[in-house]
Amino acid sequence: MNFRSRVYKLPWHFSYSAAYFCQFCCPYDLSADVAAAPTFAAAGRLLMACCPHFSIDLSGPLCFDRRGLLWLLRGTRRPGRIEERFYVMGSQASPLPDLFALPTHGGDLLGAEARFGRPPAGWLDLSTGISPFAYPLPTLAPECWQRLPDRDREDRVRRVAAAAYGVSGPDQVVMAAGSQAIIQALPRLRAPSRVAVVGPTYAEHAACWTQGGHQLSLVETLERAGDAEVAIVVNPNNPDGRRHDRRRLQALANDMAGRGGLLIVDEAFGDLDPTLSMAPEVRPGLLVLRSFGKFFGLAGLRLGFALAEPSLARALQSALGPWPVNGPALAVGEIALADHAWIASARGRLHREAGLLDGILTAAGLQVTGGTDLFRLVNAPRAWALYEHLGHNGILVRPFAAAPRWLRVGLPPGEQARARLQQALAAWV
Repeated sequence: MNFRSRVYKLPWHFSYSAAYFCQFCCPYDLSADVAAAPTFAAAGRLLMACCPHFSIDLSGPLCFDRRGLLWLLRGTRRPGRIEERFYVMGSQASPLPDLFALPTHGGDLLGAEARFGRPPAGWLDLSTGISPFAYPLPTLAPECWQRLPDRDREDRVRRVAAAAYGVSGPDQVVMAAGSQAIIQALPRLRAPSRVAVVGPTYAEHAACWTQGGHQLSLVETLERAGDAEVAIVVNPNNPDGRRHDRRRLQALANDMAGRGGLLIVDEAFGDLDPTLSMAPEVRPGLLVLRSFGKFFGLAGLRLGFALAEPSLARALQSALGPWPVNGPALAVGEIALADHAWIASARGRLHREAGLLDGILTAAGLQVTGGTDLFRLVNAPRAWALYEHLGHNGILVRPFAAAPRWLRVGLPPGEQARARLQQALAAWV
């Protein structure tokens, strides 16, 4: 990108952008306070009071000069001899989202390359919750690629999935090209309803139900979801790994069933600990989502399941249309879901790898506050700045616009990757 002498104005809300800068050039951790400031002026006053490098005119949109931009992008912790100056250039702000908008999903390597450039050693992508230790792909018959999936193949996969997830029969299993396809389809099956999402969590649940014309509320606990007609909970949760007690989920499902409501439990990471699963409890008022790609490390295959009572399962499968899953995905899923030895071995390996990641993160002074055996959530005083630092070192992690202190870090795929992460964190510390 050519910076030259252009002046760049801050996009988004002033408080968010100022909080982003705060992590780079303020000697104190004020980013959360700045992001929460109720007005432009309040955020600006807080910055000027505590950050000697800020000189802000609050009469218009904030922007900054070339030197400030270059310093910010390099991820330097302190400006040194560079004096950061911020100027107001009138009311016509020109957004620059490629520089300041944080990603809404993990795994966006094209976006990372546009932001940080192409790393000489290639990307180490730790921004997802996908296992880096994939299930070994079997040799597939040519007809898997050449023919449309037939009903016999689909029925076999439903039977294998029913056994793997503990539901009573294949008539309770819905297949799709990833659980995301099901998340998008479910809002179309209900009239406009009051929907509660227990969060913070995977943002697509709220996005899809809002787009479907439903009245959405974000709640922090299961108890606050009780008045909704549809309640959605991710268990274990993404990104903090929070676990919800099965008895409380059962009680909420019973309550929903009694008044024609629906509890949706997203168990995208449920393969890590089957004891958490609500799948064996599937009945009216309860639907369970399962992801295949995360645990098996084959996210590109696009395979996911919904587990529901038969009438809801039929309605959902009909909404997804014919051939919802491609032939190769069906063939691999049928084999992998029945490979109990590999599944048990993978659980043990992921648990060990997560422990090794904990050691690297804590040695770097980061606080591990949650997660699963596929990712860890860390609490860092300047998490956005650390995200930039790692990005410039070719390591992609997952920041959160709504949480200035959070980063989600996936499992490194082996010793060499762990060493690379350790080295980058040592340079930060």
